[in-house]
Amino acid sequence: MKKIFYLIFVLNFLFSYEITNQKTFEIKYTPNIYKTKLNIKIKNSNLEKLIQKINFNIKKANLCQKIDYTIFPEYIYNKNKKQFIGYIANMDLNCQFKTDKIKNFSNIFTNLTGEKTLSSIYLDLDKKEKIKLINNLKAKAYSFAINDAKNISKKLNLKCFTTNISINQNIIKPRPLFKTLNSLPSPKENKKESLTIFYRIICF
Repeated sequence: MKKIFYLIFVLNFLFSYEITNQKTFEIKYTPNIYKTKLNIKIKNSNLEKLIQKINFNIKKANLCQKIDYTIFPEYIYNKNKKQFIGYIANMDLNCQFKTDKIKNFSNIFTNLTGEKTLSSIYLDLDKKEKIKLINNLKAKAYSFAINDAKNISKKLNLKCFTTNISINQNIIKPRPLFKTLNSLPSPKENKKESLTIFYRIICF
C-alpha cells in the first residue's frame, strides 16, 4: 500500500505544472508634507556668544525634527603664522512639515541667524500614512498572487497553490521643487508608490 501511495505521489510530481509570474502594482496619492535640509554656518570670535546663537536657532526651528551641529576653531595664516580668529559652527537641520505650513517655515528661515543654505524641497507623504499605503499595496499584491493560483486551478482542473512569494518595493526618486519658499503652492499633482510581486504557482 505504501509503495502504491509513493508511486501516485511521484506521478503527480512528474506531471505537475510550474508557472513563474510577476506583477507590478501602483497607487497614486496626494502629498501632504514638504521635506528639506537646511545648513547654517555661524561665525563668532566668542565661544559663549556662538553657542547662544546656536541655541537661538534650535528654539526657532520648531518645524525641524533633527538638528546636528559641530563647532571648530577658525584660523588664518598671517605671514606664514597660524593665527586664531574665532569659532565656526555648522548646523544641519532636517525639516519636515505639513504643506499648509510653508509660510511658517518661510518665516522661520528668515529669522534664523547665520549663513543659510536651503537644499531642494520635496513633496512626500508623512511616515504613518506612507506605511499604511504600502501595507495596503502589499496586501493587494499578495491577494492577487493567491487568487491567480485559484483561477489557474479552475482553468486546468488541477490543484494549484502559490509559493515563493517575494515583494520588492520600487524606488521612485522624488522630484525636487526648485522654487522659492514664498512661491511654493499647495500640491495638486498626485505622486505614486510602486511595488512588484514575484511568485510561483505549482499545479498537480
